[in-house]
Amino acid sequence: MNIQVHRFIALEYEKKRNRALLEVEKRKNDIYERYPELRSIDEQQRQEGVTLTKAVLHSDKNTAEEYIETLDKKICELKKAKHQLLAKLGILPDELEPVFECNVCKDTGFIEKSNGKMCACYRQRLLNLSYRQSNLELLTIENFQTFNAELYAHGGDHERYGINISPRENILRIKEKCLDFIKRFDGPKEKNLLFTGDTGVGKTFLSNCIAKELLDKGKTVIYQTSPRLLDLIMNYKMRFDRQDTFDSDEYNSLFEVDLLIIDDLGAEGLNTSRFSELFTIINTRLLTQQSKCSKTILSTNLSLEKMNEYYDDRTMSRILGEFYICKFFGDDIRLKKGRTG
Repeated sequence: MNIQVHRFIALEYEKKRNRALLEVEKRKNDIYERYPELRSIDEQQRQEGVTLTKAVLHSDKNTAEEYIETLDKKICELKKAKHQLLAKLGILPDELEPVFECNVCKDTGFIEKSNGKMCACYRQRLLNLSYRQSNLELLTIENFQTFNAELYAHGGDHERYGINISPRENILRIKEKCLDFIKRFDGPKEKNLLFTGDTGVGKTFLSNCIAKELLDKGKTVIYQTSPRLLDLIMNYKMRFDRQDTFDSDEYNSLFEVDLLIIDDLGAEGLNTSRFSELFTIINTRLLTQQSKCSKTILSTNLSLEKMNEYYDDRTMSRILGEFYICKFFGDDIRLKKGRTG
């Protein structure tokens, strides 16, 4: 990964952590001004804590146990007194604690109790910058909370869709499958997902819904269109576009990321080299799925019949054998929502 990217993100984390610490100090000072007795308890706790630390480090083992026990008891009593006072004053304990964006790493980017292991939020930030994933910015408005089945027609049309259920019933079934996919995500036997259907019937929306849920669970996600993804890979392999910052770490992340979403499958253009790279990504992720809980979502406007014409037998064999197929149909819901593009 480009060292400048790491420095940029490290600075981001330093700024937001410092911001959280400054904000909590301001809250504390405001509360202390109104309730000096609370400041007194906190100061006593701090002093007793320092004394306890010195006792543990410097006292003789034969004489320290009783003294340390006494200090520990004092600290416990002060904590109890503080909680009682906070309850009396109607102040929540969280008001005296910093509010970090990530409670796992406390906005440091690394997990302290895991020998400095990179936090999932930091890894995700790296991926977002590397792949310029503007689509993931839609997660605040495209998620299961904003999912609206009413946008899909209630009545069925077998002649038009070739199936006896309505678009609304179908999308609700797909939604349940997506929720089940999230629930069973870490299961090595859980299949990947293939979303197929016309433009504007909800494929990208539900991909974003899944991405949002998994990101909230601390998983990492790469979302990219097939043409853009394969352009990046081909440039990396050929080193043709040396201005592109895509490097070996970004390439390897395609195989290591928890969830890889490849949108617009079939729009990448007929090219043997590109098809070979696509197969490598899909096949390698499937082979490592048993040892590392990772999944792939493919989304395409092509029908299965068109996909069979478009891709070779080995690619289709892997997709049909290892992916649960979700067929989307109905009217363009983006027109109903007043959206374009």
